[in-house]
Parts: sequence; structure tokens; C-alpha cells
Amino acid sequence: MISFILCLIVAITILVVFRLFERFGIDNLQAIVFSYLISAFAAFLIVDWEVSIAKIPQQDWFIYTFIIGASFFIGFNIFALSTQKVGMALTSVAANISVIIPVGMALILYDEKLNIWQIGGLTLALVAIFLVFKPTNKTKVFSSALIFPLALFFINGINNSLMKHVEHLDAMSNPMLFLGLVFTVSFGIGLTFYLLKKNKKPITRKNLLAALILGLLNFISTYLFLASLTIFDSSVFFPIFNLSFIGGSAIIGVFVFKEKLRPINWLGLILAIFAIVLITYFQ
Repeated sequence: MISFILCLIVAITILVVFRLFERFGIDNLQAIVFSYLISAFAAFLIVDWEVSIAKIPQQDWFIYTFIIGASFFIGFNIFALSTQKVGMALTSVAANISVIIPVGMALILYDEKLNIWQIGGLTLALVAIFLVFKPTNKTKVFSSALIFPLALFFINGINNSLMKHVEHLDAMSNPMLFLGLVFTVSFGIGLTFYLLKKNKKPITRKNLLAALILGLLNFISTYLFLASLTIFDSSVFFPIFNLSFIGGSAIIGVFVFKEKLRPINWLGLILAIFAIVLITYFQ
């Protein structure tokens, strides 16, 4: 239970950190790029080296470390931008309601069947997405910013689908090795992007400190997430975690960062929670 609570706190803290980046003038790209170096280093520190380094490229899941590494890097940048542009509440909904994408992929790739509860959950999720992200006619800036949570919805769904796929390739038999490689790829891609970027900002101590904090939070969140899954059944863990993550993020966003949500957004948020519970609990 302690690992679950800590995992939830750390996951929400990552959103808080992204909100604070803008306030303290932290460069998102620098912080995210070097955070993956920290996360990779932490993962490799506790890897169970049951597979020799020479045999790693021979693993069926190895090629996916490059695909997922690139997807993680893109997703984390969108995560930061979405949190800063539309707030914690809508970002948390976008990240979690994306569960419908891997469910859909499972139907196509693995011929999995849906029960009546999951069908109801998927239908409810589509309604929730419309209500949460329904643009207002009065505020063009806000509605244009919705591209970030919508992009997060798709990229997070792709990430979850890829992670579900590599589970079938036995990648999670040594999760720290797999994640360490993924984080390394994310760092490599991010560093290359930074070096090739025109008009890039110089690296500063402030940005590196932010990277250290973000990297440790990202690793700790991942570690505690995996630890919690070994304790709780997934049908219990995911509904409670997603519900708590959305609720906690919304509360902090509204009361701490003064985020504004319309009644229709609140309705969408509540429906999203119910949809996620139906999809994940009755799987």
C-alpha cells in the first residue's frame, strides 16, 4: 500500500514540476533530455544482469527500445507542454483516458474480446473526450492550446500499446534492463535533437538541476509503479490509480494553480473517471 501511495504522489508531483518549470524559467527540452540520462543511470544501477550485454541485441524486444525510446521522448515533451498550456486537470485526463487506444489495439492484434462493461466504458470515454476538450467559442487561445492534450492522448496511447506489446515478448522479465535501454535511447535522441536545434538555449545549472529532479521523479515513479503491480491485481490497481491521479491532479490544479474548468469540463472529467474504471476493472 505504501508503494502505491508513493507512486501516486510522485506521479502527480511530475505534473507539478512541469507547471513550475514555466514559473522558474526552466527550458523544457534541456530538462527532459538530461532527465533521461539520470533515469537511465538509476535503472542500470539496480539491473539484474542475468543476460550478458553481448546477448541483449539478440532479444526479441531489443528493436522496440528504439521505437519506445523515441516515443517516450516525444510524449514527455508533449506532457510538459500540455501541463503548462491547459493545466494539470485536463492533462491528467488526456494521459489516462488514452487507455482506450491499447484496448483497441488488443482487439486488432491479439483478438481479445470485450465484455459489455468495457464496451460501455469505451462509449463513455468517447463522450468524456468530447466534453473535456470541447473548445469554447470565446477563448481562441485556449481552444488552440487543446492540441497539446489531444496530442498527448494519442502519443500516450501509442506508448501504452507498445509497452503492452513488448510484454508479449518477455521484455518485462527484466524491466529495469529494458527501461534502462529505453531511457538511454530517449536521452540519445533528445541530445541529438538539442545539438541540431538552431537558436538553442545554452545549458545552465538551473536546467541541469531541474533535469536531476525530473529524472529521479520519473525513475522513482516507474519503479514504484512496477512494484505496485506485483502487490495488487491489475484490475484493482489501474482503476484506483487512474481515478486518484485524475482527482488529485484536478484538485491541485484548481486550488493551487488556479486552473479554470467549465462545468462541461468537470462533467467530462467525472465521466472519464467512470470510463477508465469500467475499461480497466472489468478487463
